[in-house]
Amino acid sequence: MPIICTCLTANDGAAESFGYSLINSRKEAFIQTHQATEDKQMGTWSQPNTTTKACELQRLMTAPITRKTACDQLYELVGDDDLFDFFNELDETDDVRFLVQSHIEKTLKHLHLSLQPWDSEAIEICKTISHGEWLKR
Repeated sequence: MPIICTCLTANDGAAESFGYSLINSRKEAFIQTHQATEDKQMGTWSQPNTTTKACELQRLMTAPITRKTACDQLYELVGDDDLFDFFNELDETDDVRFLVQSHIEKTLKHLHLSLQPWDSEAIEICKTISHGEWLKR
């Protein structure tokens, strides 16, 4: 398993690029799984569909979220079987934020499948997460 946290926190550009390539391969696998099951919503129990939940997710995304703590921190914000299955494939110290970003990207593309209504402000906040605004902080 790649040690994503180490690569993400490195100040060296080469290490950062290496980290992104490892993360991107994991992100691609996650996206492919989601595309294969894009009409499935029954494995989703929570979404950042309210402004409060989206703001909390945005706040959490400003610091690394380790696999060890991800389930507890994200359960009520982005509860999804596929996402949590991918978390379990990582090492305890790996950062899951790129997987969360991919999940949010997929969710925004398929809002019409959501079982819950979304606040317009929550959508805008989640767009900033999906565009990687959390990386710039």
